[in-house]
Amino acid sequence: QPEQRESLRADVVISAKTESITMHIEGEVIFIGDKAYVLIEKAPPTLAPIARLKGIWLELPRGGSDQGGQISDDEEVFTSIERHGSVELNDQRVSQYQAQVTAMGVLRMIDSIADVLGTRLTAEQVNDFRAGVANVQSVPVLFAAKPLTRDIKQIRTSFEVPGGHNTVTFQLTFGERNKDMDITPPASATTVQELVKR
Repeated sequence: QPEQRESLRADVVISAKTESITMHIEGEVIFIGDKAYVLIEKAPPTLAPIARLKGIWLELPRGGSDQGGQISDDEEVFTSIERHGSVELNDQRVSQYQAQVTAMGVLRMIDSIADVLGTRLTAEQVNDFRAGVANVQSVPVLFAAKPLTRDIKQIRTSFEVPGGHNTVTFQLTFGERNKDMDITPPASATTVQELVKR
């Protein structure tokens, strides 16, 4: 909408796995204006504080969005792209492409996601990331796209967290693009402050 920040509604799945424990959380997020709304639909009993919030829409501040400018747009992003057959995705036939993306390309993707969430990476975070991936030449990224229109339907990548030994996997699956949608705040949303008072 003109003169308004982009709105977003998405399903979110977060999984964490270690040698001794596996956690799985599912939920939904909505971003409208300067507000963010979070609904936890599934959470393990071992995460009691989060599990107690199941079924409750939480209203949170979305945060500022004008902190960018830390990442140059003229740095190289892709080093190679190759087609790897086709697969079914959400009842659609899509082409798969294996791309090698520079570490700075991954950083720009993370910053873009942060921008949607209402913030941007700080100069310190950018510098920490650059230092952590100083020896990384490229990161493999798998794209799924519609054969004729080339509309991106899914992006998936895995990389090691800078400064640690943990691997993070991002997977973004897109619905219909350029489709009119009516995204509205949940009527029953409550703030954390209101929840504490109950």
